[in-house]
Amino acid sequence: SGPIPVPSFDAFVGTSDFISGNLDDGVYDELLSQTEYGWAFGNLVTLGTLHFAPEGQIVDDLIQYFNETTRRFRDQPIHKHRSEGSAIRWIDRNTDERAWVL
Repeated sequence: SGPIPVPSFDAFVGTSDFISGNLDDGVYDELLSQTEYGWAFGNLVTLGTLHFAPEGQIVDDLIQYFNETTRRFRDQPIHKHRSEGSAIRWIDRNTDERAWVL
C-alpha cells in the first residue's frame, strides 16, 4: 500500500491484452517509440518471455506458487537458466524472442 498502486499479475497481463488488442499498428508503434508513456510503460503493452535464474528448488517453488495463485501466469512463456549470466547470454543471442523480465 505505497504511493503507487501495483496491479496483480493477472490484472497486468489482462491490461496488456486489452491495450494491444485495441490499438491499430500505427498508434501502437507511435505510442511505444515516440512518447514518454511508451518509454515508461512499454513493458505493459509488449509482454514476452519470463526468465528465471538460477535453476533450483527456490525458482521451482516460485513458479509453482505463481501457477497456483494466478490464472494468467501459466499462459506466459518461461525459461529457467543455470545462472543470471547464462540467462543474459541466452537473451542476447535470442533477440527475436522478447524478454519481458529476468
